[in-house]
Amino acid sequence: MAWQRKEKPLTRDQAITEARIVLAPYWFASDPLIAATPADPELGRPAAVYPLTAAFEKKAWAVILADPTQFSWHGVLTYAREWHKRYSPHRFEVMLVLRSPFPTLNAMGLLHAAIGKSASHLMPAQLVFPIVLDHDGMLFEVFGASRGLPRVEVVWEKNRICEFSSPDIWSHAEIEIQKFLRIRDPGLPLSLPMKGPEGIKKELGFLELKKGVLPSGVKLTGNWILHDDHIESKDSTAGIDFVTPSPYVGIVAKPVNAGKPIAHLPSLRIELSTGPVYDSVSGIDLSFSDDGKSELKVVEPRLYHLLKALPVKERHVIIQCHQVEKDPIAIYGFRLAE
Repeated sequence: MAWQRKEKPLTRDQAITEARIVLAPYWFASDPLIAATPADPELGRPAAVYPLTAAFEKKAWAVILADPTQFSWHGVLTYAREWHKRYSPHRFEVMLVLRSPFPTLNAMGLLHAAIGKSASHLMPAQLVFPIVLDHDGMLFEVFGASRGLPRVEVVWEKNRICEFSSPDIWSHAEIEIQKFLRIRDPGLPLSLPMKGPEGIKKELGFLELKKGVLPSGVKLTGNWILHDDHIESKDSTAGIDFVTPSPYVGIVAKPVNAGKPIAHLPSLRIELSTGPVYDSVSGIDLSFSDDGKSELKVVEPRLYHLLKALPVKERHVIIQCHQVEKDPIAIYGFRLAE
């Protein structure tokens, strides 16, 4: 056997420096502040989070974990920005950790879309708190995000003080944040907990489209390529036909050729079985083509709002691919809300 030089173990400072370099592309508005390590059953070591800078350890943090492909994303950004504005003067900071449940969607395009188009009411310059794409899912695992999203964890001096993932997550979390701050400074003047932004929808479920999974009542027509976490088609006769149980419908999708020159902007044509989509039920992401058809232009990876306030008798949805021969669209499924 040929002799191989044994790699010298990294020192703590070397490991931190290497982690900062590797993780830097996934952080926005901050250098990497924390890193997660996987569990090691053989050593009996659980998954854990380690600070990469003294700045993280000197402050308390609200770590918000969220899926930007959910209807709740608008509210998550609103609370994160407001909490940063309210509490950063008191050495209490906000960190936003985002991840989708779809492996092939967890690239930087998702983060850019989440803080861009999905946050069109905010200027990126206003997002001055750390935002990180949890590309490998380790931060979500350590913070127990599988127990419900969005989720808030209050962390101080490496200790997790409290956690929230209930339906009333925002009001409960802010009350506890203020209690925590007043323990450190009993006379601290604070504003009343903020009221939630209007228009936040209640998530009802997700119709997932992928290899081996086709929800009951969902019919595919034409030629589709089925992948492990999405479907796609280069067939402009391909379509999806289903009846939504909810009044609000969104679609999680992305252009397959994202980042490449696109010959024709791919789109989906949307109709109801009762006729064309009309204004009062048209989602904010729908537009009308030159021939009067309702269509969705898929330009980046995110949740697109298709339909709203659908009457019970008008929930049979018909979707047709358009101009996808050279530039197909990847569809992950449909978000349902009320």
